[in-house]
Amino acid sequence: LPDTTGLEQYVLVDLNTADLETLCILPGVGEKRAQAILEYREAHGRFRRVEDAAAVPGLTEDLVASWAELAYVS
Repeated sequence: LPDTTGLEQYVLVDLNTADLETLCILPGVGEKRAQAILEYREAHGRFRRVEDAAAVPGLTEDLVASWAELAYVS
């Protein structure tokens, strides 16, 4: 198999459909924050904008802003 190191920067993450592992691709997101995103999504429904993820406990506006070219919502 080819070396795919570094390709994660070319993967777009849909905040409304991504699983825990996929959310961990985003900068600053480990399992704990990814789980918080999943729980928030389950409790509040789909995100309307990427910026809405800043409402998730443990996430900040600056952190979410750092996902500008990496995350989207469907």
